Amino acid sequence: MGELRNWIQAYHSWKNWQEGSLLMKNTKEEDEKPPASPLNAIISFSQSHKINVADIENLLKLRTLRAKSRLEGFKYLYQLLINCSFGAVRHQLLAPIGRVFNRRRIGHYLDGVIGCGSDLSQKIEQEFSQLFRELIKILGDSTHDTTSRLICLGICGGISFKDTDVQLLINNNIFEILRKIISDNSNIKGEGEEAKRRIILHSASWIAFRLLTMRVSCWNHDDTKRERILYLQSQVFDLMCAELHIINEFE
Repeated sequence: MGELRNWIQAYHSWKNWQEGSLLMKNTKEEDEKPPASPLNAIISFSQSHKINVADIENLLKLRTLRAKSRLEGFKYLYQLLINCSFGAVRHQLLAPIGRVFNRRRIGHYLDGVIGCGSDLSQKIEQEFSQLFRELIKILGDSTHDTTSRLICLGICGGISFKDTDVQLLINNNIFEILRKIISDNSNIKGEGEEAKRRIILHSASWIAFRLLTMRVSCWNHDDTKRERILYLQSQVFDLMCAELHIINEFE
């Protein structure tokens, strides 16, 4: 009864957040081509005759509201997922966030909230880290239904990770989890609908692995994250070599 009560409470909180977030649905920011460099941005801003303090204030308020909404959304979704034991319910919870990232409404979990303040940004990052950890947990757990794992893979593969996420990826060991899925021969055997879904999971994991590898390999080695980025890149290289060695043994 305690778990059911927790789930119902989390569900109502999530629904209230969903209804509140709809209030901002029709509020859009104007799409303008960004300046070529920070210096050009400063010059452009200072010389602009269209500067309106009220517009800037409204923009910052909008981004702060969006940040608070996103923070609550990540928090409630995480609470629902950890209290959810039914695959069909889990599918309904995961599908909306999958559509958000895969259709590029947002590419990164901090997109569209610049200017909301460092404290709020850090809280969003913390809540997303919890949610991401749960998604990776579902993805890597073969006892979960394949559809849930596929949706989690789609979400993780649709996120435009940045070099600031290097520790997040290291902590959750995402490349090793993808490699295990790829190496699991049971994923490409059998008949029926479930077997077809396992084959899709196997193929999609290869695609996600390659996409994440290309993204990580392009990250710059600045002083603050150099060691962690090099560690992640070397981990990816080692995993690829190990997988190629396994493939070579079968030929």
